[in-house]
Amino acid sequence: MLKLNNLARVESISAKENMTSLKVTCKGVGKSGKEYTDFKGFVTLFGQAHEKAVDLNVGDSIKILDFGVTTNYAKGTNYTNCNILDMEIVPGENIEYIDEELPFS
Repeated sequence: MLKLNNLARVESISAKENMTSLKVTCKGVGKSGKEYTDFKGFVTLFGQAHEKAVDLNVGDSIKILDFGVTTNYAKGTNYTNCNILDMEIVPGENIEYIDEELPFS
């Protein structure tokens, strides 16, 4: 799930002058202990997160410290934008997923 203090693994990076776009995967662990992917998609880094992205590599994870979600409607399509404003880089494979009590596990 894309939420505060959760980890997202970086699958791809596309840097621009004032923002960075990432393809990320978030995983969770259900009651049975089985790991599953619960978010896979694109996020945009702005502000402090964009500045920190210069040290980011594919395969690293990020801890989401501040983010917002916006929607807009253009040419008959609704778009949802996940914008990360601050993050902490977790290098390489050093990932610990948050174990949550999920109603569908």
